[in-house]
Amino acid sequence: MINRQHAMLIATILVLAMAITLFLTSFTDNSEDRSPLILTTFPGIDKDLESLLAGCEVDIEHLVPSGVDPHDYQLKPSDYEKISSALLIISTGHAPFESQIKDIAGDKVVEIPEIPGLILYNLPSGAMNLHMPIYDPRNYIKYIDYVSGIIESKIPECSSIIEQNRINLSDKAEKIYDRYGNILKGKPAILSSPASQYAVAWLGVDIKGFILVEHGTSTSPEQVSQAEEILRYGGLAVIMVDDNDEPVDQASSYLRNLADKYGSPILNVPAPYLGDSTLEKILFVAGQAKELER
Repeated sequence: MINRQHAMLIATILVLAMAITLFLTSFTDNSEDRSPLILTTFPGIDKDLESLLAGCEVDIEHLVPSGVDPHDYQLKPSDYEKISSALLIISTGHAPFESQIKDIAGDKVVEIPEIPGLILYNLPSGAMNLHMPIYDPRNYIKYIDYVSGIIESKIPECSSIIEQNRINLSDKAEKIYDRYGNILKGKPAILSSPASQYAVAWLGVDIKGFILVEHGTSTSPEQVSQAEEILRYGGLAVIMVDDNDEPVDQASSYLRNLADKYGSPILNVPAPYLGDSTLEKILFVAGQAKELER
């Protein structure tokens, strides 16, 4: 008898809990009251979208926490919920978890390297470098134009605001390129990794090679010898750094030490997974290039 009473009590509690949940959901989970969600895989990219969509009722979030290497990121249950509810997802299209998102969300995903008209480079292996092509202000403009068109088609009531913001962002990027493009033309450079290629190629540097050709690979003696030869004669060391201008990986640390050894100039590139906007990162690089020109 006691067990039966307990079972009835538990069943009653469960029914009441479900009723309360449904009651609250009717007030708090009305999809019509929610702002559209636009999701980015990397932090920083969301900051550009915040500028693009300023004045629109849109939620913008990123998945990878700032400062976390996206190559090591794994999707969480809460991420799947966001992916399912997102109106649009902006992806850099190269980290493993981003491939999962593409499989899940399909047409909702915009992979940046797939945007028409971008300037793209190949790695020594022959593979295309997918690491942040929008670090080049010319690509940034094409990216902003492309994404604006897609968002306007999905949120037409916001078209006029988006268009004005798009013009402002594109003008800023164009002015950066007009002022700093090819400012280091012909300067031989060694890069710590492909992640900084687009950040400096538009400055006109002559990229001779990389310390680390791709994430997860090892550095060969030939690469080290090449780097020493370039830096010995005043070549530029391009290093990927964190928010404190500290190298983010062993390749960057090694290249900085090598540059210090030979007294070579150094240009720091903010890691793509830091929280500042892409436009702020481009400006940071351009400012250093101006100093190195002197």
